Amino acid sequence: MSTKATLQYVMGEYDDALTTLNSILSKDCCHFLALMRRSQAYKKVNLQKNLEKQIEESNQRFGTDFCVLS
Repeated sequence: MSTKATLQYVMGEYDDALTTLNSILSKDCCHFLALMRRSQAYKKVNLQKNLEKQIEESNQRFGTDFCVLS
């Protein structure tokens, strides 16, 4: 199952990866790889949300779609 979550993470499917990792951890709360991968996924999601927030703030400040997230 942690391999499935890893593949989901690599493919950019962070929500699916977190769902898979949470199901692993519900069965074994000390699964080291699942804990490590979940931490990585949360960091990636947090960075992505922060970037989107910064782009939105820049667009509001400059009045147009100054920054475009590709």
